[in-house]
Amino acid sequence: MRRHPLGSIAVALACVTAAAGSSAAAGPPPVLDGQRVRTLTLTMVSPSQTQVPDVVTSGRALDCQRPRCSRLPFVYFPAPGVRSAIAFTVTWTSPLTDVDLYVAEADYVRGNLPVAVCASKSSSTSEKIYFPAGFLRRGTEYVLIADVQRTVGDRVTSRVTMPGQNDASTTVPSTVDRAVPVNCAR
Repeated sequence: MRRHPLGSIAVALACVTAAAGSSAAAGPPPVLDGQRVRTLTLTMVSPSQTQVPDVVTSGRALDCQRPRCSRLPFVYFPAPGVRSAIAFTVTWTSPLTDVDLYVAEADYVRGNLPVAVCASKSSSTSEKIYFPAGFLRRGTEYVLIADVQRTVGDRVTSRVTMPGQNDASTTVPSTVDRAVPVNCAR
């Protein structure tokens, strides 16, 4: 059977458009290329809840689901010539809410693999992780996880931005398994 080249392009375009249109929609995750797609955003309204302390939940946070967590998956695939930093941000409105930010490599066989975490105990309304250019692996699927530890009900917005700005007023340098410094803003 002979395939029509324009038909293949139309199908591929439909898949990319559907993925970029909604992070919550079923289907392949959107592709973050830093040229056509520079920002991905997901907002959820979390019901009132209190979770077990971080020491117990941090290992399970990588696989948690709504209503406790929001998950923003994407494929990191920079366009040719694009080499820039990337920023992961989670914001909320009430300083009484406690949200932990996780970045994980999506692995559907072994479970999500941790890349970085930012877990603040202070009364803030945001957390941010900043990676320098070249830190993430091209063509790999990642997921930004916003784990709501405590809230009386809040709107939580997750955002992945490329190029990302390291505009944090306070940073907590940390080291992950690849021994690259990551800035965790609190």
